[in-house]
Amino acid sequence: MTLLKVLGDEPLVRTLKGWVQGLREENYDMFLGIPFGVVDPNNVFGKTVYVADDDSRVCPQVKNNIAIGTLDCLNLNIYVPRTSHKKAVLVWIFGGFFKTGSAVTSIYGPRYLVAHDIILVTFNYRLGPYGFFCLDTKEVAGNQGRDNIEAFGGDKERITAAGCSFGAGSVGFHLSSNQESLFNQAIIESGTSYLYGAANRSHPFILAKHFGYKTTDLTKALDFLTKLHPLELSKASSDLFKDYAVCIEKKFDGVESFITQREFNITKVNSMNIIIGYTTQEMLIVFLDMEPGVYIEPIDIFKETQKNFNVDDLQKITGIMRRFYIGYEDISVKVREKLIDFISDASLVHFIWRDINKLIDYGANIYHYIFSYVGNRNPFWGRDNITSIGATHGDEIGYIFDMEAVAGEMDRRDSVMLDRMTTMWTNFIKYGKPIPRVSKLLPKQWIPATRNKLNYLEIDEVMKNGYNPHHKKIAFWDMFYTYHLKHTDAT
Repeated sequence: MTLLKVLGDEPLVRTLKGWVQGLREENYDMFLGIPFGVVDPNNVFGKTVYVADDDSRVCPQVKNNIAIGTLDCLNLNIYVPRTSHKKAVLVWIFGGFFKTGSAVTSIYGPRYLVAHDIILVTFNYRLGPYGFFCLDTKEVAGNQGRDNIEAFGGDKERITAAGCSFGAGSVGFHLSSNQESLFNQAIIESGTSYLYGAANRSHPFILAKHFGYKTTDLTKALDFLTKLHPLELSKASSDLFKDYAVCIEKKFDGVESFITQREFNITKVNSMNIIIGYTTQEMLIVFLDMEPGVYIEPIDIFKETQKNFNVDDLQKITGIMRRFYIGYEDISVKVREKLIDFISDASLVHFIWRDINKLIDYGANIYHYIFSYVGNRNPFWGRDNITSIGATHGDEIGYIFDMEAVAGEMDRRDSVMLDRMTTMWTNFIKYGKPIPRVSKLLPKQWIPATRNKLNYLEIDEVMKNGYNPHHKKIAFWDMFYTYHLKHTDAT
């Protein structure tokens, strides 16, 4: 490692590509906006010092109905504690439906993680039409080698990939890839690669037609779209398409594909340590934008997930699900928690259960959690008509990252939970075990799950051990899968 104090008191690192100058915080150094994708050939990176002090660039996307961003967005941020030994590394993949989000410090601030003597790496990736057209072409982007992390004091043999929501799904896709693994552990929070269906290969033609150009030739469609302003294209794509999906790629001779199957790579996950879990009220989040007293009918939720199933009579099959979760009561505030359970299981949680069982079958060491804590750092706590009946989608990250959205003085409960979460996560990153030994802060063991006994840790103000959670619901979904799951590459 080469890390020097020069140019005042700013940190300077010599990487395989050249010198990089960062910024100095009180107890750590940060290197923001380091390019890893295709850049201007006239860029002097590698010839002189590259000043890595700006993480403001985001990839084209639509936020609050306004298109923002630039195609020159493939940058990463590295946050390094100022200690001299090799450190374990966390690589974080942000979520956002593959069409929004970025790696900015204001959301994924490193302060609480680097205090535990690990390195944090966050990065941008292309979104929407620029990242998730399924083109079936042989051109692929090069992968950034992991060797550069050693220049920053990182141990390339101790890299953990993690993400929440669609970021967690991206981690799952890496576990399915036949490419050499760039990490040796994983943390999968409230997400799964099962969730995202199949890519729609008609998107380029629909977009071209939207702008007045009709063609069935992919090359011509792409040539036309390339000439459009990226923000104009991103806005149209956001208006026309609800979501994007990762492609199952065609195989080409001489080309190393990333994803050619949805099944986990048994060689890659065998003996791998993996944390995987979800919150108690995952889809409580869907009520954020709803009028008070307005509720979603189960059939409307199931329409969103039915693409994965052989369901000829949607009304009939949804009726079976409705009776299992809600009974014969009318949809009202009285059954809100039951409705949230149904929405959560149908759209996300039962996919996570299937992931857990498959990973166990393939020999992974699974640490399963259920996050139920509600406090002031839950990102969606107290918003609109949300009340504290449970933790919702993504609430874990408020107790892992230094987020501006939940900034402010912490009470004792929140401070303990933040210390608890960051300690467990960084223990796992450093040692492969989230709770190597019990303590006052971590008073319970975290026992790995097995096929016969699905052990889990409930993460709350009072920590609890349990096993076989929701066994009746799991049995229900297993039966449903047996009869209705499509036999496609989504299986």
